Amino acid sequence: MNLEVYKNKNDISKYLRTRIGKRFMIISDGNYGFVGLFDKLFPENSIMTNANYEKIGCVELIEKAKGSVLIGGLGIGLIVLPLMNKLEVEFIDIVELHKEVIDLVAPQLQLNEKVKIINDNIFTFEPIHKYDTIFIDTIDSHLCTKDEKLARDEITNDSDLIKKYKTYLNDGGFCDYFRRIT
Repeated sequence: MNLEVYKNKNDISKYLRTRIGKRFMIISDGNYGFVGLFDKLFPENSIMTNANYEKIGCVELIEKAKGSVLIGGLGIGLIVLPLMNKLEVEFIDIVELHKEVIDLVAPQLQLNEKVKIINDNIFTFEPIHKYDTIFIDTIDSHLCTKDEKLARDEITNDSDLIKKYKTYLNDGGFCDYFRRIT
């Protein structure tokens, strides 16, 4: 896997610093280049980090992405910078459920005019147009509160969520989801 797409201007560790909100927190260690997003309700688990396994899980998407892109989940913005800096990507809509995550992460990243962050639930969000690339990267169900689990299904190629979003693809489009390593 080519992890070069995460270097230089696409390296989130250059931008994200430790920030603590009411429920969520970004932990950044500049000495080691580590960045992680944590939920105080589940402090023993990260929601997302810039660990190599997370990067590897997103490389294929970054390489294939083109045109209009829909991302389910902002996280720490690991894929946002490489996508927005890719010439073949026209615009990126990111749907993030938690306003606090948006408030902690987005102001620290140097986002350009290609990026629009929508505070909504990807499980119930209804796009108003079609996309060339769709990627769903939401947290594992064991890291969801009871209310958050109600709208969540297990994400697989045959899940209702992926079937729904495949209907919002332009011809020849690409829809995928992040496969968590457990």
